[in-house]
Amino acid sequence: MFDASKKVALITGATGGIGKATSKLFLKCNAKVVATGRSLDRLNALFKNDKNVFS
Repeated sequence: MFDASKKVALITGATGGIGKATSKLFLKCNAKVVATGRSLDRLNALFKNDKNVFS
C-alpha cells in the first residue's frame, strides 16, 4: 500500500460495488474520503467507525 495521508479522495457511489471497495482501499492508505451515494443511511452504516470519511 502507498501512503495517501495527505490526499483527499472523492468517491461517488460509495454505498456499494466498486465505489465501496475503492473507499475502503483509500481508507487503508490513510486518505481522507469524501463519500457520496444515493442512501445516506447506507453511507452512515458502512462508514460509522471511520474518522476519515465525510459524507
